[in-house]
Amino acid sequence: MFQITIWSVPPLLAMLVGLGAYLRIRDKKRVPGMQALQALLAAVLFWSAAQFVGSTFTLLSLKMLTWKFAYFGIVLAPVCWFIFAINYTRRQMRMSRLAMNSLLAVPLITFSLVVTNEWHHLIWSNVTLIESQGYVGMVADHGPWFFVHLLYSYGILV
Repeated sequence: MFQITIWSVPPLLAMLVGLGAYLRIRDKKRVPGMQALQALLAAVLFWSAAQFVGSTFTLLSLKMLTWKFAYFGIVLAPVCWFIFAINYTRRQMRMSRLAMNSLLAVPLITFSLVVTNEWHHLIWSNVTLIESQGYVGMVADHGPWFFVHLLYSYGILV
């Protein structure tokens, strides 16, 4: 039911670094883009914590549940990074609330599709467990909306 593998270490380290960075900057409100940076660190912390917990389970249902939780951070991280970069580098250019909310359309759709994936398989078309050297991992074939999310996320990061 539980396992610790070499694949548990990177998300654990990311979680610790994210937590340390968040604690270090949480009181610095006057720096441009600080709220977006705090949101980014919170998203990364949530993502990496869910990824770490998921790596310790051996049951498909529990791995899928943690994978879905991880997507909350996964879909928010690129948007938070973009908003931070805009606010930090172009202080005179403020984004309107409508523009910031529009940036969240694809992530909200993606997260909704992640939660309901069993009904339509637009994010993962097939998910299976594999066992190698005594450890259990999960492999997924991606559905069409995963690639929409992928292009959107990388596009906004660029």
